[in-house]
Amino acid sequence: MDSLLGFLALVCIIWCVAGMFIPGKVAPFFNGSRRKKIFVSFFIIMLIIGAIGHEVSPTPSSNPAQQQQEKTYGIGDTFNAKNFEITVLDKKTAKSVADSSGAWKTTANGKFVILTIKYKNISNANKKLDNSAFQLKLNDKTYSPTTLVSSSNDNIFLESINPGIEKTGKVYFDVPVDVADSNDFVLQLSKSFASDNSTGKISLHQ
Repeated sequence: MDSLLGFLALVCIIWCVAGMFIPGKVAPFFNGSRRKKIFVSFFIIMLIIGAIGHEVSPTPSSNPAQQQQEKTYGIGDTFNAKNFEITVLDKKTAKSVADSSGAWKTTANGKFVILTIKYKNISNANKKLDNSAFQLKLNDKTYSPTTLVSSSNDNIFLESINPGIEKTGKVYFDVPVDVADSNDFVLQLSKSFASDNSTGKISLHQ
C-alpha cells in the first residue's frame, strides 16, 4: 500500500508541476484560473494521501518488553531517527497563526500546539521528511498535524533534503483548548510513505 500511495503522490506532483506550465492541457476540465485550481487540488489530494498513509501504516508494537526498551527523548534532545537527527527546540500554543504580512490567518478550532523542530539529513542520499510522520499523543488520545496555508514557509511538508543539510520548521496541532497547555504531551514519530524517518518518542514536558 505504501508503494501505491508513493506512486500516486509522485503522479500528483508531476501533474501539478506540468500544470504550472501547460494548465490548459493537463487540466482542461478547469475553467479560468487553472494554475490556482491545480495548486489547490494538488494540496488537497496530498493531504488525503497523507491521511490514508497514516491509517494503513503499521502501528508501534504493543509488546510490553519492546515498549520498555524504547527511549523517550525530551525537548532539546537530539533523536537519531534513522536518516535524520531530529530535535524539538520549543513548544508554544496560539489561538491563531498568521504569515509575516498578516494577509493569511488561520484560527484553530481549539488551540494550536506549535512545535519548532530542527532536522538534519544524516544519510548519504536525498531523503524526505513530512509532517505526516508526526503525531501528538496525550493519554489515549492521538492528534494529527495540520498543514497551514498561512504559514506555508514554516510547515514541514513534503520536504526533500540533501545529505548534510540542516533546517528548522514547525509542526502544528489543533487540539482542544482545555488540554493545549498540558505538560504530558508526547510527540510520536511513525513511518510514513512520504517520510524517511524511523519511529520514536519525544516527551514535551517543560
